[in-house]
Order: sequence, then C-alpha cells, then structure tokens
Amino acid sequence: NDTPWWLRFDDDELATVINIGLANNYDVRTAAARIVQAEAQAMRSLAPLLPSITADGTVSVGPFESLGFQFGGGLGGDGVGDTPSVFYTGSALLNARWQLDIWGQSYLAYRAASLQQDASSGDRESVALALTVQIATAYFDVVFNKEAIILVEEQIDANRRLLELLELRFERSESSGLDVLQQKQQLAARASELPPLRSQLRIAEQRLAILLGGPPRSAAPATVSSLPPLPPRPELGQPVDLLDHRPDLRALAQRWEASSKQSSSALRVHLPTLSVDGNAGWQFIRTIETDVQSVWGAGVTLSLPIFSGFNDVGQVREARASESVALETLNQGFLQAVNEVENAVVTEDETLAQLDLLEEQRAAANAAKRESEARYIAGLSNYIDVLTALTAAQTADRSVLQAERSLITARLQLYESLGGSWTRSALADSDGGSR
Repeated sequence: NDTPWWLRFDDDELATVINIGLANNYDVRTAAARIVQAEAQAMRSLAPLLPSITADGTVSVGPFESLGFQFGGGLGGDGVGDTPSVFYTGSALLNARWQLDIWGQSYLAYRAASLQQDASSGDRESVALALTVQIATAYFDVVFNKEAIILVEEQIDANRRLLELLELRFERSESSGLDVLQQKQQLAARASELPPLRSQLRIAEQRLAILLGGPPRSAAPATVSSLPPLPPRPELGQPVDLLDHRPDLRALAQRWEASSKQSSSALRVHLPTLSVDGNAGWQFIRTIETDVQSVWGAGVTLSLPIFSGFNDVGQVREARASESVALETLNQGFLQAVNEVENAVVTEDETLAQLDLLEEQRAAANAAKRESEARYIAGLSNYIDVLTALTAAQTADRSVLQAERSLITARLQLYESLGGSWTRSALADSDGGSR
C-alpha cells in the first residue's frame, strides 16, 4: 500500500502520464485550494485561545458649560472673558483582553477545525486516487484501441488474401461467383470496423489529454504497443484496514471526530466565562491649555449565561445532530468501500475465468481455420466451411483482446477500492515537481 499501484505494471509511459496528471489536473488543484481554505479556518479558530490587543485613540468636543468635573488640574482660564465655549478631551490607550479557556471550549473548537483541515487533505488524496485510475483507464483505452486497429487491419489483410485466392479460383472455374461475393461482403464487414475504432482511439486520447490538464487536441502521449499482463493481485488485508488505506474514509472519520469535538465544545456554552482586561495609555483635556496624564487599569470579568433566546440550546442540538450525521455517513461509507472491494475481486475472478475459456476457444478456432483451409485447398470442403472457420477465429481474437481489457479494468477498480498510503507521497512528489 506504500507503493503507487501503477508501478506494478512496469510501464514508464503510464507512470509519466500519471505524474503529469497529478501535477497539472485542475480537480487536484481545486482540492489543494480547499486545503488552504481549511487552514485559514483553523487559524481563525485559534483566535479565542489568544489575547486580543488593540490600540485605540479618541477625541471628542463639547460645550464648556457641560463640563462638570476637574480633569488633571485646572481647566485653564482666569475669568469670564477667558472661558472658552468648548472643551476637548481624548485618550490614547493600549487595550488588552483575554478570555480564559477554563473549560476547554475554545480548544475543542480549534481541534475540530484542525481535523476539518486534515479531512480536506483526505479529500485531495481521494481526488488524486480517482484521478490516477481515470488516467490509467484512458491510457489503456488508447492502448486497447491501437491494438484493436492493428488486429482488424491484420484480419482485413487475411480476408483480402482469401478474396484474391477465390477470384483466382473463380477464373479457373474452381469456385463460384457466390463464394467471391460472400468474401467481398466479409472483407467489407471487417473494414467497416476500422472507423469506429479510430474514433474511439481519438476520443480516448482527448480524454487523456484533458485529465493531464491540457487541451483536447494536445499531442497524444506515448504508450506501450499492447496491453500488459496483469500484475500479481495486491494483498486485500482486513476490511478494517480500509479505514486507514482509503483517503475518503480517513476524511469521513476525521469529520466525525471533528463533529464530536464541536459537539463537546457546544455543551460548554452554558458554563460561566472568565476574562481578564487591562489598559494603559494617556488621556487629555483642553480648554485654553492642554492637560495630559497617564492612566492604566486592570480587571476580571465573570460572566454566567442565563438566557439567550434558545440560541445556546439550538447550537447544542445542531452540533449533536451533525455528529450523528457524520457517524452514519462514515458507517455507510465503510460498508460501501467493503462492497467495492468485494465487487472488484468477483469481477476480476470471473473475467479471468472467462479469459481462460476464450483463449481455449481461440486456440480451437484457429486450429479449425487452419484445417478448413487445408481441406479447401485439397478440394475436400467448400468455401462456406472456410468462411465459417475464419469468422469464428477472427471473432475469438477480438473477444480475447476485449477480455484482456476488461481484466485490466477490474484490476484498476480493485486498486481504487483498496486505496493506499501512497497518495501522500505521490502528491508531495507532484507538488515538488510542479514548483
């Protein structure tokens, strides 16, 4: 599970396109941006654990007659004629406030936000896991269609050679015109299979280009010439291992844990709070002259919630419900993951059994084709026997190739359903490569 699954195919071209996709795909980049968002939210949740400090300055003006106290000594002025009409006051203070987290409420909220951040990383790994399988699927679709085109072209050549033989025998009155027409129909039928295969090849190449973060008309990447043999099956392990190996399940578990801590934090909203306040600075008053003095102060505030219009009760109920939703989502996700593994294993086993039977059928069909051709040349059988055997052999060749492709698809589904811890290192490598 620590080794990226695609390295098991020992295909440098496949490894290259997957690494490019991990570095350039826009879905992975979007998931990375969401991690940054989660980091910022976790940073914000840290604020209640730290003191807040502000620097505040104020200036006010009012009618002198409203001044009903002595500020810092005399008000200035020595008679009625010297009495101003207005006075000015102001201050420049450094204020600090720290609400002590005596019940751990703010710490639990911070841990919940940190777990949400970790879950965002799991989301990115899930996107990367799915992306690698999508890239490999498109890659092997390209390989399959290339190999299918070559196979059909070979079958067209075989049908063309047989047509030439029939035309020659027809000229010698050794075969009928019906035989020639039937073989022309067979040749045209094989040739008609090429356009759809070329279309499928181009579509697969365009899909692969988009997955790699490029435009659809990008140059097709290099691929191997034929479908590879299936690597040994990975260890399945125990179902509980999926909780660690599947990034989507890790993210669900982290969200459940975050919801649990958020619920515990919400329960503490009914408890009293204790905060410490302090300030220091200067204040002034001006009438005719300006008087300034330094000031400072400190205090402690104990606050006991009594009634908040059911806001606190609603927060607790909402947090508990969110915790239940997260737990049930995790349970359902785990069952779905186990089912995906089981389905992939069953599909691979049955496809492998089908492939064995198809290979036996192909061997028998090719033997029958060779025997029918030999008997036809010897004049012991008619053309219909040759045509039937040739059609069966060519159909068997295509069926084996399709089964080989289906077998790789089943293995890709198994790799995706098993997950693995390799997603962390693979994304780290792609991040370093992109920088």
